[in-house]
Amino acid sequence: MDGSEPPESDPDGPAKLLQCTPEGVIVFTGCASGRVHVTVNVLDHAPSSEARAAATWEVEVEEDATIAGPLYLRPTAGYSNPELVYEPAVPGLHRVLVQARGRTANYDLALSDSGEEYAISIWPVDQPAERLELRDDGLDI
Repeated sequence: MDGSEPPESDPDGPAKLLQCTPEGVIVFTGCASGRVHVTVNVLDHAPSSEARAAATWEVEVEEDATIAGPLYLRPTAGYSNPELVYEPAVPGLHRVLVQARGRTANYDLALSDSGEEYAISIWPVDQPAERLELRDDGLDI
């Protein structure tokens, strides 16, 4: 994908924070519109259990994604300049971990800055694994 169009979410798929589709990775925010703060971490392997235990995230979801080409960061509407955030050295199976905090503070509101924070970590994997919902902020979209 060239990032010009956002991936379509699967209405029958999981909707807690993260959904990986054949077209891309979708992160569900709490606010209806507005700025959110995103950090993308490209890793060689899964984050350590010590790093995860020390994190102060309210919600974490991890899922497999088949990444065939570049991934772009863009909202689902209203922004025409997607930002390239990851291009796999070798296309194929990857693990995506999304961690977030602040999603419930301004749920479904339109704000200039929502205060929501997201960390997206991506690393290649050899074998598929089950979706993990590691922490829960109670928000299912």
